Amino acid sequence: MRASRRRKLETQTQPHLAPGERIELFGMAKIGKAPVAKNVAAAAVAVAVGTMLGGTAIVMFSQKSVYLVLSDRQLVFFGMNTSTGGPAEFITKVPRAALAAEVLPGSGLMLKIRLDVAALHGQSAGSLLLSVAPLPPSNKAAGRSLASSLSGRGAMGGHRLPSSR
Repeated sequence: MRASRRRKLETQTQPHLAPGERIELFGMAKIGKAPVAKNVAAAAVAVAVGTMLGGTAIVMFSQKSVYLVLSDRQLVFFGMNTSTGGPAEFITKVPRAALAAEVLPGSGLMLKIRLDVAALHGQSAGSLLLSVAPLPPSNKAAGRSLASSLSGRGAMGGHRLPSSR
């Protein structure tokens, strides 16, 4: 990610951070719902996650490009301006304690990360699928760092949603 985009993201993120909160990494991904073909409750999960993300996860016929900012306390999502590729509107923020991530094996060139989101504010738990492009290489490295940071103990209290594969 270019330094100018990183600076713009950092500036846009500041109002969403608590005093003393530190940014750990920036990344880009396409966001969609996790594969839930075998899950009968998939519709409820899609609605809950869609509501949590401002409707961006309900209609997933095409994935939405997003910027991700991981701090020591939360993960913040920003849209991507389709004409410039730069950061756009704030989408949502999710406390880090409500997240768990797993790199999905066999995803080809794209790095696929399943992001489990615990129930928040009366919403149901759900999963998102983050697709991280291999180029530039720093983008894929940021995706791996994100997954590694959220796969440790403490994310969702060490609990994961049942696999939907």
